[in-house]
Amino acid sequence: MGKRNRKLRAPEERRAGRARLVSLLVWWPLKALLLAAVGGGLGIGAYAVTHYLRTSPALSVRCIEVHGATRTHREELLRLADLREGSNVFAVDLASAEERLLRHPWVRRAVVRRVVPDRLVVEIEEHQPAALVALEDLYVADSEGRLFKRLQPADGLDLPVLTGFDRDTFRREPERVAQGVRACLGLLRAIEANTCLAERRVAEVHHDELTGLGLTLDPGAVSVRLGREAPAARLPWLCQLLDELAERRLVAHSILLDHGATARWATVRVEGLRADETLEPKNPG
Repeated sequence: MGKRNRKLRAPEERRAGRARLVSLLVWWPLKALLLAAVGGGLGIGAYAVTHYLRTSPALSVRCIEVHGATRTHREELLRLADLREGSNVFAVDLASAEERLLRHPWVRRAVVRRVVPDRLVVEIEEHQPAALVALEDLYVADSEGRLFKRLQPADGLDLPVLTGFDRDTFRREPERVAQGVRACLGLLRAIEANTCLAERRVAEVHHDELTGLGLTLDPGAVSVRLGREAPAARLPWLCQLLDELAERRLVAHSILLDHGATARWATVRVEGLRADETLEPKNPG
């Protein structure tokens, strides 16, 4: 008898056990049902809000602003991006529109933003043409040396032509060609910085991996060879030489300034003379 009594639980333990059983069988299912109802209500509410935002006439696009387009046309860009007035402002896929805009050869960067309730803003950054590159056909290069489009008559560009590059090399080793293009562009920037050449127009920059860089200057189509070693450093010598030729009333056909890194003399082929004339321009200091 005493052994059976020892197995009986105390009243407090029995009440606690019944409470746990009720919680397990009743309250937890009720909580789960309540959470499911709340979640379902939130889902339905979210769907309703999304449906309203994507279909409400109050959120139709009434204005599309395009900024930064100078060489591109607004209508062409909007057609390419599939952006049009009357569509829902929240239904526009901004990332897809930006990706389509980047297919335009003049577009370097594109950002499309929505301005609630009824406006889209398109911001365009265009390539800045710096020179033309001859690869059988002429291509337009930007200031970073990237060839971003084939030249078209409608482009209306009058830029120096970079020569000495090969299409097959460009296909096999595009970075090798890009380095040469950047070297030519660096020389063009140095020429722009020399005011003594302001009256001269650079018609061509020729790149040769063996002999270096050369120029064709207008007026007169004067051929200038600057060499491989620091060609920009020879520009002051070229300025002095052109001044001396003008003082002597001589017209040069070609000028060679590639006689070594420290040379202070030039070979000039002058109009009207049978032999080459050697001039020694003053040290520019």
